[in-house]
Amino acid sequence: MSDNIASCIGNQIRLYRKLTKMSLDELAGKINKSKGTVSKYENGTVSIDIETLYKISEALSIDIINLIDYKRPPKKYNTVSSNSFEECEKLYLYHNFEKNYFCSVMNLRKEETTGKIYTTLYYKVSDIENTSKCSCIYHGYMRSYDHIINFVLQNYYSQSEEVLLNFFIPASNVSSIIGMMIGIQEQTLRPASFKVILSKNTIPIEQRKEMLVIPKDVIKRLEEDGALIV
Repeated sequence: MSDNIASCIGNQIRLYRKLTKMSLDELAGKINKSKGTVSKYENGTVSIDIETLYKISEALSIDIINLIDYKRPPKKYNTVSSNSFEECEKLYLYHNFEKNYFCSVMNLRKEETTGKIYTTLYYKVSDIENTSKCSCIYHGYMRSYDHIINFVLQNYYSQSEEVLLNFFIPASNVSSIIGMMIGIQEQTLRPASFKVILSKNTIPIEQRKEMLVIPKDVIKRLEEDGALIV
């Protein structure tokens, strides 16, 4: 196992352990290893055999694929000739709330045998280069059709919360699209919806602000029709 992969797996173990508020001692006890050994796993200084990796994933109540989610350099996509979002390995999700603008990072993994696209959403990251610095993590899948992309995601920490994202893909080739995110608002725990941007590339803050504005005619239509359509 290369140092980069071992370090990545270690970071994932540490991330999910802390999300579940599990101590090093507790995880060590669950997999019958010493605290020092588990610490070395997390630091990436000791390689992990596949059997131990399965034990760790079971102890953390996650699929093993989320521990071996190795961050390869993102592919470069020709946005002129391709309008495919499902072929990306990484996407960026933007939204705002109470005049704060947030970026989330999505990692996509396509299962070649079934064609299913598994998705991990690192929600509201403070550093896009270090997705472990996020508010929470969602696991789920992506469904892509001719002009529609849907995501169904479940909060790893609070499984009672699910998020639905819907996007319409225009016929013209684009690198970013506008859609809707529906889920639970953090402070009130009430159902909420947000206008969001899904992008193949990072977007400057001023451009995000412009794209995330909800025009007055949309608000007027909401009042008349009782439906918010972005």
